[in-house]
Amino acid sequence: MRATFSRPCPSGKLDKIAHPWVLVTGAGTDIQTVVDDFATYQHALTEARKVDGPGVDVMKRLPSGELTTEF
Repeated sequence: MRATFSRPCPSGKLDKIAHPWVLVTGAGTDIQTVVDDFATYQHALTEARKVDGPGVDVMKRLPSGELTTEF
């Protein structure tokens, strides 16, 4: 899998991200990979329970495209 650390927001939509909740594996490592994006935190948590892998985590995408666990 290809490591993905962040994805910038589409131009003009910096104040509202349609799918800000991001499920990642290998969170915080060199092999951090985005599994999927979700519109709600609850949906991301539900899907996280189904993923088997190292460092599975739900992160939030900031308007800058940066992923964070501080929310």
